[in-house]
Amino acid sequence: LAVFNTHIHGDHWLGNQAIRAKYPAVPIYGHERVAPKVRAGAGAEWVQMLLRMTEQAIAGTEVVGPDHPVNDGDELAIGGLTYRVMHNDKAHTDTDIMLHVQEKGVVFLGDNAGHQRILRLEGGSFTGNIEALGQALATGATVFVPGHGPSGGAEVAERYRDYLDTLYGTVQQGFDDGLADFEIRPLLLPKLEPWQQWAGFDIELGRHISGAYLEAERAAF
Repeated sequence: LAVFNTHIHGDHWLGNQAIRAKYPAVPIYGHERVAPKVRAGAGAEWVQMLLRMTEQAIAGTEVVGPDHPVNDGDELAIGGLTYRVMHNDKAHTDTDIMLHVQEKGVVFLGDNAGHQRILRLEGGSFTGNIEALGQALATGATVFVPGHGPSGGAEVAERYRDYLDTLYGTVQQGFDDGLADFEIRPLLLPKLEPWQQWAGFDIELGRHISGAYLEAERAAF
C-alpha cells in the first residue's frame, strides 16, 4: 500500500490524515518540493480555505504531508507494478508529478489535465503544462486518469492539451500583434467552442487569458 500526492493543492492530499490513521506505516509520496511548502504554511492555508468552502464540514482535518520525496525519472515497485514518476519543473504548479504504471499502460495525470472540466492555472505554466501532457502521451499508455473528471483513453490528455495550446497560442499571437488581453478575448472565444460547456470554463477563462498574457510577456524578454 502506498499513497501518491500529485501536487501541492490540498484537495489532492488532505486525505492523508485518514489513510495514515488506518495504516500508520503507509509511505506517502510527493514531489520533493511539496513537503517543504506544506511545512512553510501551505498546509494550514489549505485547511483554512476548505473550512470556509465547506462551512466547517472538514473540521478536525490535520495537516499530514508526504514523507517520501520523489522526482522525475524515479521508479517505484509497489504491489508488483512499476510506477515511474514524471515531472517537468512547472506545469499546473511547480510540484506536479504524473505516474506511469508501465505494466498496465496507465498514466495518472494529476491536475495537469481535467476532463470535461477546466482547472485553475495559477503559479504554473501554460507551455510547461502543454509539454507535460505531450510527455504523458509519448508513453504510449492507453488509459489516462485526470485530476478531475472521468478517465478515458488518449483523448483525455489530448483534449486538455489542445485547450491549453489553443488558448496560449492565440494569446501569444495577440501579444505579438500589440493587443491588450481584453482585446484578445473575442478573438479567442470562437476557437474555444469545443470546451465552452466544460465545468469551470466561464470561471477560469478570464484568469487563463490574463495568465497566458503575462507568460507570453515574460517569454518576450
